[in-house]
Amino acid sequence: MTKRIICFATFLFCAALVADEETPPLTLNFFPAAVRLAGVGGAVGLGARVTHRTGITLLAGGGLGEANGFGAQLKGIPTGLDNLTFGLFAGKLTRAEFDTFYTRNLDSAEPFRQRVEGHVLGAAFDFSLPEKTLFLSVGFLTSLVKLADYFSKTTAQTIFTNRASLHDIETSSFTLSAAYQRLDNAAQPTEGFRLAVAGLTQLGRIAQSDQMILQYSASWHLPLAAHVSLASRLWGSDAVILKRSPYSDSASVSAALGTDCTQAGSAAATQDCSDLKNRLSDYIAASNRNGTALPVGGAYTLRGYSEMRYRAAHTRLLGTEVRWVFTQDIDVPFFGKKGPHLELAPFVDIALADDTWTRIYSHARANAGLGLRALLPEATLRLEFAAGQEGLAWFFTVGQAI
Repeated sequence: MTKRIICFATFLFCAALVADEETPPLTLNFFPAAVRLAGVGGAVGLGARVTHRTGITLLAGGGLGEANGFGAQLKGIPTGLDNLTFGLFAGKLTRAEFDTFYTRNLDSAEPFRQRVEGHVLGAAFDFSLPEKTLFLSVGFLTSLVKLADYFSKTTAQTIFTNRASLHDIETSSFTLSAAYQRLDNAAQPTEGFRLAVAGLTQLGRIAQSDQMILQYSASWHLPLAAHVSLASRLWGSDAVILKRSPYSDSASVSAALGTDCTQAGSAAATQDCSDLKNRLSDYIAASNRNGTALPVGGAYTLRGYSEMRYRAAHTRLLGTEVRWVFTQDIDVPFFGKKGPHLELAPFVDIALADDTWTRIYSHARANAGLGLRALLPEATLRLEFAAGQEGLAWFFTVGQAI
C-alpha cells in the first residue's frame, strides 16, 4: 500500500512517497540554507533533492543575498556500463559581490568590491567501485563571467572604468580527476585517508593565456580518544601555460584596458581608478606569463582570510584540526536521541603562494581558529572563527574543510 511520510528537522524538511518500507521509489528533500563567507557576505536560499531508487538524483536550488542565482544538477544517470554514470549541471548567477585584491603571491593590499554575473553548463562521466574506494571522473564545462562594477571599500562609490574594454570571461574547460580513499565514514570520517589528483584546462578566454590547472591532495584522519580525532590535509595546485597571450606585460594590458582616469572626476575618484587600473594590469600580465593556480583563502582552505584571497602560479596548503564530538545520543527536539551531534574543532592552516618555484617556501600565511559544527545525517554545518595576519574572519557554511 502506498503511503506518504513527512518529517521535519532543523535545517531540513523532507517528504517521501514510498511504495513500502524497504524500497522507496522516490524521495524528495527540501533544505533551507544560510551561508556567510569572509569577503563575500551572507545569502539565504532553498534547495531540493529528488532521489530515485535507481540512484538518479536531481539537485536544484537558488539563493538571495550577496550572491543571487540558481542552479541544478542531474547525476547518477545509468550508461549501461557497470559503475559508470553520467551527469549534467547548469547554474546562473544573476548578481554576486565580493572582495577582490588583484594581487599576486602573498602581497598585501586593500580590497576592491567587485560585482559580477554569469552562467555555467557542464557534463561529466563518473566511475566508482562498488565499495566506494576508487573514483574517476571526466567532464566538460563552459562558463561565462561578466565583469560589472567595482566599488571602493573606503567610500563605497563606484570606481570609474571603461567597462567596454573589460572583456567577458568566456571559458571552455575539460576536467579529469581521480581519488582513492579508505574512510570509516565518507561524509564525517574519523579514521582513514584520501588521495586525490585533478586537472582542469581553461581555454578560449579573450586576451588571456590558455592554461592547465593541476591539483593534488592527501588527507588523513586518526582517532585519538573516544569521540576525539585528528584530521589533516596537504593540498597543492600548479598552473601550466598551454598558449601564451601577447598581453604579458603591464604596459600592453594597461593600453588595452584604455581607461582614462583623468575623467573620473574628484581626486579621490581618480586615485581609486588609477589604483584599480594599475593593479588589474599587473595581475593580468603576471597571470598571462605564469598562469594562475587554484587560490587559497576562505572557508575551505586558509580559513582566516577572505575567499580566494591569494593567487599565484603555485599554491600550497597544510591544514590540521582536532575534532571533539561532545554530544552523544542526546535528546534533541525533532531528532530524538540520534543527533545532531555537536563538534568543537580547533584548527591551524598554513598557506604558500608564489609565481616562482624558488621563492614559494620563503614566506607563508597562517591562521588559527575554532569551529562549532552540527553533524547532521544530510550535512555538516560549520560556524567557524579564525584569526590571521589580516584580522579576524568568520563564516557559516556546509561541509567539512578537511
